[in-house]
Amino acid sequence: MKYLIALASVLGLSHGAVLLDTIDLSSSEQSTTVWTDLTSSNTGLAADSGSGSLSVVSPGFQASSGLYSFMADYGTSVTQTTSFDIQSVVFQIELSPNGEFPYSGGPLLTLTTTSGTLQLAATAFAAGATEWRTTGMGETAYSSYAWQWDLSAYGDTITSVTVDTPLAVHSSVTGARIDVGDSFQAVVVPEPSALLLSLAGAGFLFRRRR
Repeated sequence: MKYLIALASVLGLSHGAVLLDTIDLSSSEQSTTVWTDLTSSNTGLAADSGSGSLSVVSPGFQASSGLYSFMADYGTSVTQTTSFDIQSVVFQIELSPNGEFPYSGGPLLTLTTTSGTLQLAATAFAAGATEWRTTGMGETAYSSYAWQWDLSAYGDTITSVTVDTPLAVHSSVTGARIDVGDSFQAVVVPEPSALLLSLAGAGFLFRRRR
């Protein structure tokens, strides 16, 4: 049974717990790829499950706790390809951001239609839980963030999408997840009373699987 659940910050001491949510797109077909190990030990950035691909944009690199850059801003690029027409996309990331987040300029979804290549901003944004973890730099707060895109208005058959996420220097990424489905239903839903808090990433709702 699907339901709406408020996502709030949970402050506690944990070690590497995964903050990414399991998303039900209510589609007849859904494809999902999940990454929970982005450390230097996973040299090929292999996914836990799914057929998608993830790459890190220079000067980012795989550190002992996940993706990182100490030199300059960097980013990630996630691609998901399917055999069905993609009409809904939800992308999640788990990170310790440097300063305000989302970072300016993204993430953006790229798709190709008969009219050419398009780059789209997300339809909705939500922030999830937060936890404190012990890292080489001491106690560090990690949070999850999610975006959704509505592609149902495009008449073309879309079988591949790419999500490019710019990240500020000193941001640490420890997980990512992409879900795509063949129909659209809003699953990242901002709570009306909390719209003014959106830049702080608070007071948002998810529809997810129980």
